[in-house]
Amino acid sequence: MTNATLLDITRHDIDLSEQLLALIEQEFQALSERQLDRLEALLGPKQILLKQLDQHAQQRTVLLQAQGLRADLPGLQAYAARQPDGEELLALSSQLAQLMEQCKAHNVRNGQIIHANRFVVGKLLNVLQGTSAPTLYNRRGNQTGGGYQRPLSSA
Repeated sequence: MTNATLLDITRHDIDLSEQLLALIEQEFQALSERQLDRLEALLGPKQILLKQLDQHAQQRTVLLQAQGLRADLPGLQAYAARQPDGEELLALSSQLAQLMEQCKAHNVRNGQIIHANRFVVGKLLNVLQGTSAPTLYNRRGNQTGGGYQRPLSSA
């Protein structure tokens, strides 16, 4: 593999990361609007992009290790120092790292929304099924008699 290959992989990964970020934003919109069919449709393309990014990361690791370097930032910097277009490679790698951090942060946000929605839906189902009634308090701060189970027809 040559430096051009590593540069090409990095450029391609920037494009893939931008596509992934756009998909994660579409996922956020679908979650906000509770469009589960749209959310499900986004899952396939998202998985494909993640697989491609993972394959490219493995290729970068193999390339750096073949040069006797570690597959981390100091290893990349050492590799770039030996190349005529090493500065461009480092700049693109930095841009890729920033994009990946954005993807990670936005994906975590979406995961939190999914978790919160699952929690709320679970609580509502418990209330409707009578397995867990909400605990309420009266004027004196004592619990009301809402802790008993009741059939779904009386909810």
